[in-house]
Amino acid sequence: MSSIHDFHESLALSETVAEASWWEDVYRKAFPFFKSMEIVPSGTLEQHAGIDRIIRLEGGGVIYVDEKVRHNNYDDILLELWSSEERKTLGWAGKPLQCDYIAYVFLPGKQCYIFPFPQLQKALWNHWDDWRHKYKTVKSPNRGYTTSSLAVPIAVLQKAITEAGFIQWDKPSQ
Repeated sequence: MSSIHDFHESLALSETVAEASWWEDVYRKAFPFFKSMEIVPSGTLEQHAGIDRIIRLEGGGVIYVDEKVRHNNYDDILLELWSSEERKTLGWAGKPLQCDYIAYVFLPGKQCYIFPFPQLQKALWNHWDDWRHKYKTVKSPNRGYTTSSLAVPIAVLQKAITEAGFIQWDKPSQ
């Protein structure tokens, strides 16, 4: 039987992880013109819109990142379908968010995958019929609700995101 998750304990842990010094190293490596970063406080409108961190670039660019952290190493990415199955509240993978990227971290392996969020969503939509039958659904019981995620292998998701970023249109008639 799965243990019951405690939202407040998970939030406190994620806030501690958000303060970790290695985030700056991750973002410096991910974004060549990295200038600075700031944490978006919990409970704010921005944070509810999927922005955990704001990255500022040399030249004035701004990148919004939603951060996901797993405390064990896995060979899959959990795409949250329902934050509450009972209330039919969409999870982060299926709802419109204001983030540009998902930073998906495996703490023990000191690994971070940076996924462009619009292409990640398009990949999920394009492959939904196949993936929902092929990959396992992970249910996480919480007090009063259940979170449900689809465990998609990393390589499969990366390939699908790359495909989602390729757009082709018909040539105009001459």
